[in-house]
Amino acid sequence: MKRKKIYYVPGMISLVLLPILLIYFSKNAKIIRYPKTFSIFLYNEKYAKKHPGYSRQYRDHFPPLRDYAIINLTGQKVEDEKRFAYAEKQIRKILAEKDTLNGVQFFFSKDSNFGEFTETLDILNVNRAKYYMITDNLIWFYYLSPDTTYRPILHTLELNISLFPRSLHD
Repeated sequence: MKRKKIYYVPGMISLVLLPILLIYFSKNAKIIRYPKTFSIFLYNEKYAKKHPGYSRQYRDHFPPLRDYAIINLTGQKVEDEKRFAYAEKQIRKILAEKDTLNGVQFFFSKDSNFGEFTETLDILNVNRAKYYMITDNLIWFYYLSPDTTYRPILHTLELNISLFPRSLHD
């Protein structure tokens, strides 16, 4: 007398189909990663004076001369949120129009907190602002057009083949 094979259907499904479904859906899932850090470069006035070519692209004015919209951050959350919304709108407009005449200046009062500073940097980072400068209690945002007059010096290297052993160039 032979025994009948008993198949446990839910167990078979979990052993076969679940790994396949897991692989399929994990490949199709969009993983959104937000950067936890980003680089900040601070302006060093002593270095700029020591190396005059440093601020050439700014035409020796640092920050560049612009008509800056001044955003005063006072530490009052409701008012500052409105100011951040206005500043973000201005930043997007400047970047979209590639405006080299206007900019945004963030002024942090004594009552401002670190959260407002990071919020400002986050707005600049999200909008992919390339040019901004951080000083004591100010952040200057501006757009710089690419300098088409600047040409890097290209050095060409000519080798005198007679300096090398004959076996290398035969």
